Amino acid sequence: MSLGVRQALQIPPDHFRYDRPLVSMDGFSHELDQSRVYSRKEKEDLAKLFISLCELMVPLTEVIMLVYPQCEGVLCEDLENGLTISNKIQQCRILLSRWFEKACISRGKFLEGSVTVSAYAKTLDVFY
Repeated sequence: MSLGVRQALQIPPDHFRYDRPLVSMDGFSHELDQSRVYSRKEKEDLAKLFISLCELMVPLTEVIMLVYPQCEGVLCEDLENGLTISNKIQQCRILLSRWFEKACISRGKFLEGSVTVSAYAKTLDVFY
């Protein structure tokens, strides 16, 4: 969202808990059969897309830190430790490429799914 509105991060990376796992399908297991609108398959696909979006936010946070650096943030510390902006950009590319490779494995089935699942998959593409 920060990139879209051209603002610095409201929640900086040092407030994240990287030691905890990201959201997973286990967290959605009780929800899958509870919908009167979506089938179980659609709910599973939507949950997987949400998980993929959460995974994308990790490298995008690094990109945002490059575009809108915070002097007390991670970028300034990296630059003080001798890491160049060029190195940081390369790291961001690698992280985004890893996410893209992982997301491409299931991307086709999402685009061929229901209209709702396909719309959310295309929205995820816009974020990328």
